[in-house]
Amino acid sequence: RVLTKYNNVYVTEHGVLFTEHAVIEESYIFPDHSNKFSRSFLQKTKQKRNTKKIKSENNLVLFNYWSTNYFHWLADDLVRLQALLDNFKTSRFSVFIPKDAPLFIFDSLKHFNVNVEVFKTNEVLFFNNVFYTNTLSPSGLIHPKFLDVVKKIKSKVNTGNRKLYISRNNSQVRKILNENELIPLLKKHNFEIVQCENLSFDMQVELFCNAKIVIGPHGAGLTNTCFMEKGTVIEIGSEDINPCFANMSSLVGSDHHYFLCSVSENNCFYLTKENLEQIDVLLEKC
Repeated sequence: RVLTKYNNVYVTEHGVLFTEHAVIEESYIFPDHSNKFSRSFLQKTKQKRNTKKIKSENNLVLFNYWSTNYFHWLADDLVRLQALLDNFKTSRFSVFIPKDAPLFIFDSLKHFNVNVEVFKTNEVLFFNNVFYTNTLSPSGLIHPKFLDVVKKIKSKVNTGNRKLYISRNNSQVRKILNENELIPLLKKHNFEIVQCENLSFDMQVELFCNAKIVIGPHGAGLTNTCFMEKGTVIEIGSEDINPCFANMSSLVGSDHHYFLCSVSENNCFYLTKENLEQIDVLLEKC
C-alpha cells in the first residue's frame, strides 16, 4: 500500500506514527529507524511534551528524520507528496512541517497546492485522521513521478549554457581535499564556483535551469542537476557511493560521467594527477 489513512495516531518531528500501544511500522522510512525510534522512545518523548490535537480533515505526514537532507526531501518526500496529490486531484491537503525545518522545505512546498501547517519541535501531534504515503522506491532509485515534481518546480525550459562547479569546501565530508588543484583547471574551461548552501531554493533552481555542464563531488548539491535540460553531469566520488545521481541523470535525460578518486579516513576525496588530466580531457570534449 502506497497511501494509507490512519485514525487516532500520534507523530513527532521524526515522522513515525504511533498509538498508545504500538508503532505503525509502515511509517519507518528506512529500516534502521525501527531501532532509532522504538515504541519506548516515542512514548517517553510524548510524555515529556505537550500534545497538539489536530481535528481537521485531509492531513498529511510528510516530514521525517531524513527530510532535512536536500536530496531526500526532493527525490523521496516530494515524490510521496506528488503520489498523494495524484490520487486526490480535487482535495487540498495540510502538510505538517516542524517550525525549525530548513527553508528549502517551505520554499519548495510553495510550488504545490497544499496548506503548510507549522508545529513546534517540543510538541507531539495527535491526529483524529491523517494520510501517510510510503516511499515509492528505495532511496537512490529515482521514481518516475520525480519528473512531475521537477516539472512543477521548474519555471522555464533550460536555455542557458552555464558551467558550474559545486564546491563542498565548507562540508566536513565528501569534499575535495586538493580542490585548489582542480579550480584552476575549471576556470580554464570557464566554470563558475558555487556553494549551494549559500543560495536560496529558488536561486538554486534558477541557476541550474540555466546550466549546461555541472561537476562536483557526490553530495546534496548535485540534486539540482534535475533542473538541467539534457545537460552533462560529472560526479566525483568513491566506489561505495549510492548511484542516485546517475539514476537521476538517466531519468531527466542528462549525460552522466563518474570519476573514482582516492578517499581519506574522514570520507573526503583526493584527485590524483591522472584524475585531473581525465577531467580536463572530458571538459575539452564537452
